[in-house]
Amino acid sequence: MNIKLYEFDVLEAELTELSPVHRLVFAASCCERLLPNYSLVKQEDGWGDPSILRNALNEVWSFIEGKPVNAKQICQLLKVCDEAVPNADYVSGSQYDVEAQEAASAICFTLEACLAPTPKNIIKVAKCVMNTIDGYLSAMKDIEDPNWWEEKSLEEKKEEFSKHVFAIREIAKQSEDLQKLKTVEKLDINFIQCLRTSFVNQRKSLIDLP
Repeated sequence: MNIKLYEFDVLEAELTELSPVHRLVFAASCCERLLPNYSLVKQEDGWGDPSILRNALNEVWSFIEGKPVNAKQICQLLKVCDEAVPNADYVSGSQYDVEAQEAASAICFTLEACLAPTPKNIIKVAKCVMNTIDGYLSAMKDIEDPNWWEEKSLEEKKEEFSKHVFAIREIAKQSEDLQKLKTVEKLDINFIQCLRTSFVNQRKSLIDLP
């Protein structure tokens, strides 16, 4: 398995080997590492309600644990979560609006995947992870050196970010999750709960926020 931050062909192939519910576990696990970023917009700008996304993700885990998927309920959750995606016009007081947008979008994509858990739909969640790491590191680079983008090609930028600890840690976690999911044919509550809480980062996100 050779998953990479900016390349999704290997990940898509790995997801193809998993059952639909196993794919949902992978997506929900990614969302758990993104969700803390959303709270920062509320803290800095007073906008949004993190509990909306938390409750929606909790429902996804309930579906994974065996609760019947209700299309009407999914559509209702999607509506409120979509409204919770930060708009840059309304959260200009926060420097983490992009990270919050990606967290909310990832949960929306995961809800959609509850109805159609195809590898391509799960990849949308993985791309939110990539966008979060890329966007955050780009912003930090801009602060350090406003001219850095002009000094590096796109490929050089990707190579540098792929070697950052955030990217290395995240790719390692995704690989670990996939490997565990491939070895367990039937998901039980203990396994699901263990994987759900397996990212121990002092309640911080995958980019060490907040």
